[in-house]
Amino acid sequence: HDKLPFLSAGGKYVKTKEDLFANADIVSLHIPNNKHTAGCIGKEQLSQLKPSAVLINVGRGGLVKQDVLVQMLNEKKFRAGLDVFVQEPIDVQDPILKAPNCVLTPHVAYKTTEALARRVTVTLDNIVSFAKGSDANRVDTKE
Repeated sequence: HDKLPFLSAGGKYVKTKEDLFANADIVSLHIPNNKHTAGCIGKEQLSQLKPSAVLINVGRGGLVKQDVLVQMLNEKKFRAGLDVFVQEPIDVQDPILKAPNCVLTPHVAYKTTEALARRVTVTLDNIVSFAKGSDANRVDTKE
């Protein structure tokens, strides 16, 4: 894995999640929500963010403990940009809707021109692979 392009672009590797949250200007989440990641971002991590930091979640709402997130946003501990929520569609009474320092979008971060073009390319490649008998990107089982 070549680290040079990342480092040349100003990237910095950290050893721990604690270091990441304590030193980052932006923390952007792009991981699935599963038994290993559900609620993995809570008070311990969020309390380490700098007041100038921004938490971005375009992964899944269940990654971040939303009650803690709301509390800390209300205390103006940091800023956030959220495209995903614990419950979707979000309930009109959800307190996250009134949290300060927070920009909300309706789960559309994936819908860029580039992402849509990539999806078309991957889909067409998968169709061609399937037609040739390849198992590439196949999600079913052959039983």
